Amino acid sequence: MTAGRRFDELDPDDPGTAVYVCADTYYTFRLRELFNDWFARLMPKHQYIVEQVESPTAVFCGIMRYNGLLVEAARMTTCREQCKRERERLRNEIAFIIGDEDIGAYASTKAFKSYLYDGLKLPVLKVTDKNQEAADNEAFILLAEWREEHQPDLAPLFNMVQSYRRWGKVLSTYVDGYAKHINPATGRTLPDLLPLATKAERFVARNPNC
Repeated sequence: MTAGRRFDELDPDDPGTAVYVCADTYYTFRLRELFNDWFARLMPKHQYIVEQVESPTAVFCGIMRYNGLLVEAARMTTCREQCKRERERLRNEIAFIIGDEDIGAYASTKAFKSYLYDGLKLPVLKVTDKNQEAADNEAFILLAEWREEHQPDLAPLFNMVQSYRRWGKVLSTYVDGYAKHINPATGRTLPDLLPLATKAERFVARNPNC
């Protein structure tokens, strides 16, 4: 019936939709009676959280998702160009220091790691799951701390690499990542809004991550 579509994407004029909605509602009602009995006996405060916190919030989440978020497409294009310019500038400055080594999109290529660990003889402070030298954010933070004490002359290179990675994150997540979710008819993005969706019970917005 759903053919992989979301609930709010079903055709309301299709009789099958009405059957599906009624069956889903009835099944949910039966589960509610079953679960509420269990919670009333073993976790009585849970019902208060659901009925007084989560359910009212869900109404506003539905309104927010329906309305969506208006995206300034022209400004997004300007940001994209700015990200690309900054990354290219930093790539050139890094190349001036390390030569023609390929650093890739996030400065984590095998060639760049070889330059760090084999060329500069930096200590391996973190390894990957495959027991290889790591070049992620945590590894760079650890190396930066080591560098401050042992090789402060490497500060310019580390600062440029970390800036290069940050601009890449902005481009992939907050520019291109948002742009692909813009509805061309409305100019809005409609993220999934999930209250209390993490272990820390904070609000989550995904597709895109807002």
